Amino acid sequence: MAEKYRKVRNTPEKAPDNEVRITKNKPLRNYVTYVLSQFRERNAAEVTLRSMGNTMDKIISVAEIVKYRVKGLY
Repeated sequence: MAEKYRKVRNTPEKAPDNEVRITKNKPLRNYVTYVLSQFRERNAAEVTLRSMGNTMDKIISVAEIVKYRVKGLY
């Protein structure tokens, strides 16, 4: 029975630079500063916010703060 199974390495996939995965563990300001740096320093045209788990309130807060600080963003 054991010969049917094989050991596989689980390698976590790396998110693209313009994608932010928001979790409950890190503070809100870390995500806001990272998204703002994407727009200001790297001149990103768009940034994708992804929710990891039950963090819908935090993802909405990050989006609203960034929308307020970056003029012309909607």
